[in-house]
Amino acid sequence: VNIHQYQSLVASSEIPSSKSNQRAIIHVWDHVKLRTITEIRKDQFGSNISLLSFSPKTDDDLILIISRDKPKIVLFIDWKRNELIYSITVSVIQ
Repeated sequence: VNIHQYQSLVASSEIPSSKSNQRAIIHVWDHVKLRTITEIRKDQFGSNISLLSFSPKTDDDLILIISRDKPKIVLFIDWKRNELIYSITVSVIQ
């Protein structure tokens, strides 16, 4: 869960409830009006989102998402347009 620094927005992730749907869903919602603004569903999401963070800029619509699955995936998404801006896959060699 992440609360926007300047707007009445919250981002939260929904863990898949069944084996058939293994992708998490990100919900961006207005915590004052208690309504969903958008749902973000991407093929790159795993089932375990470990970090959500809105951009610290007031005029940005970006959200950082880190999926904790293996391999770890870092995504920057424009949540208003539901558009993937950048992604990188990180694998840890031990």
